[in-house]
Amino acid sequence: MAKLLTGALCVICIFAGLAQCASATEVSVLEYPKMVAPGENVNVKVSWNDVPLDKDYVIRVQLEDWDAKPPVCSFKDFTIDQASGEMVASLPVASNVGGTTSGKFVVAALSKSKAWDDCIASIGTDKVITVNSAFKFDIAESPVAVNKGSAARVKVSWKDVKISPSNYKLVVQIENWEAKPGFAYVTTITDFKPAEERVVEIKIPADAPSAKNCRFVAAFISVATDWKDVYAVVATLKDIEVK
Repeated sequence: MAKLLTGALCVICIFAGLAQCASATEVSVLEYPKMVAPGENVNVKVSWNDVPLDKDYVIRVQLEDWDAKPPVCSFKDFTIDQASGEMVASLPVASNVGGTTSGKFVVAALSKSKAWDDCIASIGTDKVITVNSAFKFDIAESPVAVNKGSAARVKVSWKDVKISPSNYKLVVQIENWEAKPGFAYVTTITDFKPAEERVVEIKIPADAPSAKNCRFVAAFISVATDWKDVYAVVATLKDIEVK
């Protein structure tokens, strides 16, 4: 009888251990915009922990509102080569997607072949995402190279921006977080109108490090909490050089 009890306890421990392993996988949405336009690529910063690499798991990033008419759903799967990490995922939003004021971003670790039938972790933001076809936000022109000690001139345009400069600010920056050390040179604008096209100058220090694979980023972010509350963000490809 004692042997049977011992065996049963071992089985229980094994199942408990498996349950703990399964629950160890986590995903998070770290940064995301609240305003999205159909047809644009949206930058969503996500992270994941303890995703098994011996199966076909991918990180899915999805914009959704199943209560909208018609329903909103755009997603993209990203392959990973690390069990834990973070990335800025570029999510294409379908050009024919409907409008909503209650969308949300979802990130999940799931099977590439089985999709949601084999999902080991998922989480969503609050339903605060607006998809608005009238909204536009773009880096219209930017240089491919900038010199140390100069000012990079970046043309930024926007339309139908429904926020107040008292609550949000526009930041335009050149950045490279993969450099060692990472850096960002920033210009802040606090007097924007709902629709504008403006050339923004970013000062590059004379002692700035030489770097390739930089990019320009423009974002409307919170005056009070900075990047913790992002209204909208756009970025160029990582093909800018500081020399």
